[in-house]
Amino acid sequence: MSSENNLVIATSQSLQPRLSASARKRVFLPSIKHAVIEDFDRILFLSGATVAAVAEHAWQFRVGAIAIALMVAPKLLGSYQRAVKIYREKHLPVVLGICTDDEFRNMTEDALEAARPYGFDEAAYAKDYAVLRQDLTYHREDELSDDPEVWRLVALREKRRISSLQSKIAGKKTFHFFLRCPSALGIGIGAALGTKHELICHHHQPGAGPLDYLPLIDVTCAGTPDGVRVLKSRVSTFQYLDIKDADKATNIVYVALFLAGHDPRGNVQDLAAANSASVVEIVSRFPAGTIPPDADWILIAREIVTVLLQLMERREVKEVHLFPSIPVCLAFAVGMGLDNRAPFTIHHWFAKLRQYKPVLQLNELRD
Repeated sequence: MSSENNLVIATSQSLQPRLSASARKRVFLPSIKHAVIEDFDRILFLSGATVAAVAEHAWQFRVGAIAIALMVAPKLLGSYQRAVKIYREKHLPVVLGICTDDEFRNMTEDALEAARPYGFDEAAYAKDYAVLRQDLTYHREDELSDDPEVWRLVALREKRRISSLQSKIAGKKTFHFFLRCPSALGIGIGAALGTKHELICHHHQPGAGPLDYLPLIDVTCAGTPDGVRVLKSRVSTFQYLDIKDADKATNIVYVALFLAGHDPRGNVQDLAAANSASVVEIVSRFPAGTIPPDADWILIAREIVTVLLQLMERREVKEVHLFPSIPVCLAFAVGMGLDNRAPFTIHHWFAKLRQYKPVLQLNELRD
């Protein structure tokens, strides 16, 4: 087995979720408290009956106390179980695929299996919270057209889906995103959501072990001390990226983002020359642009966000256009860091047309 495969499998094992004793305690104690408050009158009645039974030596009193306990105990247990459903952290897989039916079916099964170690059970969630598979998944077989409105509506659909799940299920929730779509759309979905939800974005990595997904973007409070807001935290130095010509950016700026297999720089340079735009290049320092799973993907997202926000703040810059070649998991995190307030324009490479076209304006991703 190659050293690269060993690295991927070791990374997969290190990222496996573990339910700590403290996490179970955080559910147990509030649930007990909730049950006591809800059934205080029953507990008081049962306590009184028990004291009376102990005080009286007649067997009739003791039998009566036992009978009362048998009647009240199931109600107390029911209250406790309802409280557990509220206070237990819910882990919800969110699956979006723009692919064939077979690909989406396999993707969904893999995603649900990847969420299982976090405590997700499809049948239990359907019973306890009335959450069905169609509430968690979105599939589109045909490719997105070059109409920006189509892209905007898909991004907003995901935002509304998360809002619906938030209102439908009480208590603390962590969303697990599994995305198979263009990176431009990943940026848009992340920007539409912003940094309002604790979530984990899973990267598709075939050969990663028993599952093909790795939880590489974990912005829960358990995953990173600063939680989801870490994606808005800027960096002062760049560990993973090389930045070219950011200090020369003026007027209309085209940003070639090269962190995946397709190199956008040549096409972006040609397009910029035709439109009198300046060009900034953001390039991965890893060979061929491929990012290994053991890299700090959150830090990479922060580095990208830092460059883009600094460009937008320059007085000489009027517009910033982004041409991404980047894993969709990372694109999603970049979008969250940018959110939907700044007017970044996102372009997508349409292979059939052999050209880039603008598909999203981030500040338009509002309901």
